[in-house]
Amino acid sequence: MRHAVALSRKAWKGDDDDLRPLTPKGQRQAVGLADLLRDAPVRRVESSPAIRCVDTVQPLAEKLGLPVETSDLLREGASLDKAYEHVMKIARKKGDSVLCAHGDLVPEIIETVAREGADTGVVRFAKGSIWKLEWGHGHFKSAAYLPPQSG
Repeated sequence: MRHAVALSRKAWKGDDDDLRPLTPKGQRQAVGLADLLRDAPVRRVESSPAIRCVDTVQPLAEKLGLPVETSDLLREGASLDKAYEHVMKIARKKGDSVLCAHGDLVPEIIETVAREGADTGVVRFAKGSIWKLEWGHGHFKSAAYLPPQSG
């Protein structure tokens, strides 16, 4: 998923962009995500270490009783090849996972999934949106877009 709405870079007064927080709208989107996926068989929640990503998936992790693991492979500016390899590695594991990344990686990953033959349907990348990827027979079979949740 792409992280929920965060304070704009222009409005952020801090030196470390990783500390840029969610807006109230982004916080509502995070709660909406938790409500949407509360009954999903999620076994792991992983995020970029950026606060806006961690805070996007934290309500879901709490609802499911799971920790939020962080990975630099999902960080803004990370290598697409390494990020995609990581997503495939996670997809091969038993059970569903929720991964949270940034607006530079999510479109690239979905475009790679599509190039490799998965049916993606409508292609959008709104902040707080989810891409449900279905894995089978060694590749992604489909990718479905779910719009941001309002909470």
